[in-house]
Amino acid sequence: MSTKNENRFPAEMWDKMQFILRNYYDGTMHTALYYDGELDVDILKNAYMYIIKTAKILRSTFHKSAIKSYWTVNEDYSPDDFFYFIETDKPEEELDKFITQKINEKSKIQFKIALIRSNGKDILGYIVNHMCFDGGDLRYFYLTTAKLYNEYLETGSFQTKIKDGSRSSMQVYDIFNEEDRKKALKLTSNVSSVKNVATFPYVEATKEDRNRIVKEYIPKEEFLAFKTKGKANNASINDLFLTAYIRTIYEMCNMKESDALNISCMCDLRRYMKDGQTYGMTNLTGFMPCSVQNVGNSFNETLEVVCKDTQVQKEDKFLGLYSIPLLNLAFDVFIDSLASFCIKLGYKNPIFSMSNIGIIKPEQLGMGDKTLVDAWSTGAVKYKPYVQLAMTTFDNSVTMTIASRMNEKDAEIAKQFLELVHKNIKDYIK
Repeated sequence: MSTKNENRFPAEMWDKMQFILRNYYDGTMHTALYYDGELDVDILKNAYMYIIKTAKILRSTFHKSAIKSYWTVNEDYSPDDFFYFIETDKPEEELDKFITQKINEKSKIQFKIALIRSNGKDILGYIVNHMCFDGGDLRYFYLTTAKLYNEYLETGSFQTKIKDGSRSSMQVYDIFNEEDRKKALKLTSNVSSVKNVATFPYVEATKEDRNRIVKEYIPKEEFLAFKTKGKANNASINDLFLTAYIRTIYEMCNMKESDALNISCMCDLRRYMKDGQTYGMTNLTGFMPCSVQNVGNSFNETLEVVCKDTQVQKEDKFLGLYSIPLLNLAFDVFIDSLASFCIKLGYKNPIFSMSNIGIIKPEQLGMGDKTLVDAWSTGAVKYKPYVQLAMTTFDNSVTMTIASRMNEKDAEIAKQFLELVHKNIKDYIK
């Protein structure tokens, strides 16, 4: 049997979709983990090597094909292909240089790690190709790394089993009974077919445009007050952030109160998986569109409109599963070049999107006696005019990010935008 065939496996639907979507963003996820001491570099390197030995998607190269695209597995690799150790007295500058890079799907290894050391403290920066997996399995990746690190300190070896099962998007239907499975597989409506009158107020593209990540920090006391007041109004955290985001868009994009606005919210489909885990490292993401109009003059009025829209969707047993059967059908029935052509004709990338990346728990990411003291994560860097608000919660504080390809003026506008989102939050909790 040919060695070439043994080291080759088909690209899954979401692998191909992320490749198509590279026209709208850099296709790379970006995460930073801050520690209060110095980590053992050799243990870290060996832990990553242990993971990718089993998780072959992380050491594979993508090959675009007009017929059926595929991955080839690389066997000749070392930590030098993905691990960077940087000592500096300007850690944030070095982190920014590293973490705003993109991963090329033609690379041997589909992620890079930088350990940035300054004044006895370390930052771990992660950049990972979104074709390999989404934020849910990125979390699995760095949580497993911490688990292996501690395991090695205790036993002198790595023993944790790394998941290596199916990467197919079809696994999301395994939980359903036959009747619901049939219903779910008929959800072929195109959730991307929405229109917005608003666009983000970026300036024209310039030679200075580059990947940038703009951040805004919400301290613990504010976030807890925000959550508590929202709960009293039967509003979820996502409802609250959506409301603050929407009110900021209306203000900064000069929208009329009566104008309609559609925001696409990322939805982790692991909610349909047993134990909330995929079989293998993969993408398992859906979309929950939020549509509003006549948002009112106050936060509470807008929140009422948002909750009314999201409540309908939360009660849908198939939340986030719309469009997925349509995409799977396209790639199953047609060759990839024709499927991609058809999808591009029907797909409309959302101008505005939001992703609540979730909670990063310090107690799950300690390494030896070194404690995680801060962390943030953001999705792919968007290209103009598209924009995504992403949030990461750490120790009941929140880091909001906008990651876009932009120039200095754009970065100032993005910072002003996030500050206004923050102001909307502070005004609500007064």
